[in-house]
Amino acid sequence: KKFILVTRTQFFTHRAVTSTEPFRPLPPFVLPLSVSIHFAILPLAIPLVVLRPRHLFTLSKSRMSASTFRALPLPSPLPPPIKHCAESQIYLLPLSSVFPCTPSLSSSKVILKHRLSKAYRHPTLDARLIKQRTRSEIRAMVKARRGGVRCPTIYAAGKDYIAMSYEADGLTVRDYLNSLPSGGDGVLTEEESKALTTMTRAVIKLHAANVIHGDLTTSNFLLRKEDGEVVAIDFGLSQVTSGNQQSKKRKAGADPSSGGGGGNGNKLEMYAVDLYVLMRALETSHRNGAAMAMKVQQVYKEESREGDRTVHKVAEVRARGRKRECFG
Repeated sequence: KKFILVTRTQFFTHRAVTSTEPFRPLPPFVLPLSVSIHFAILPLAIPLVVLRPRHLFTLSKSRMSASTFRALPLPSPLPPPIKHCAESQIYLLPLSSVFPCTPSLSSSKVILKHRLSKAYRHPTLDARLIKQRTRSEIRAMVKARRGGVRCPTIYAAGKDYIAMSYEADGLTVRDYLNSLPSGGDGVLTEEESKALTTMTRAVIKLHAANVIHGDLTTSNFLLRKEDGEVVAIDFGLSQVTSGNQQSKKRKAGADPSSGGGGGNGNKLEMYAVDLYVLMRALETSHRNGAAMAMKVQQVYKEESREGDRTVHKVAEVRARGRKRECFG
């Protein structure tokens, strides 16, 4: 015969479990003590519930994830955007418009990326896609930051926007490379080689953290004038791959090195496509683009743990692209 065993936690949360042990009544002092503790904590919790601080966290905290963010209202009014993208608009705002700050920080600027609603989508689907893509972008930036990649600091977020730090002294790698004097046909200068090496190392760290950027171009990397470090930006098309897919595939009896399914082979394919997009951007947007692409491939092959296999996959991806161009 089964009896009901009610523990202290389960008693106050109105939950019960079935057990073969007999019913054990709570001591008489437990209920008054618990009620007094609750009434003592309640006045401290009321300000937090009423005030509801607008900011969520800064990157000084080590543990954070996309689930940390709550839905926050969009700051208003908004100035004219500084840049229009396919699915978002970029604004430059003072830090005080995102959340209250000290007077010394009131002159600081933040970048606000606001995802736009699409009229051709159903409102429910549109709201769901915007929320999912915003969370995915936050998750990728947090994951990249944990992996050692320099990226903007997230100050606050909502269902359709992200407020992040503004790199005032940053110059895109594309503008920096185009401003350098050419070293000749097929010859890279020391400054070009250094910038490409730093950018490629950031890509290696991204892939090591299981982050697929999705839009690797020299326009999505900022070169800081202060220390020469590279900052990765625009994670709108990024995604985070699972780190335990290979073990799952082995349990299913499949070859983890094959290209099908969601195992390690598929991750190599995604890394290769990511690297191929960057190499194509170099070849089409810069003089000596072929030499720059080869430099990126060489650094990736030498310093990445999966460099050899990824570069081999890049050759396969390039071959498929050529077939598509020839035969449609």
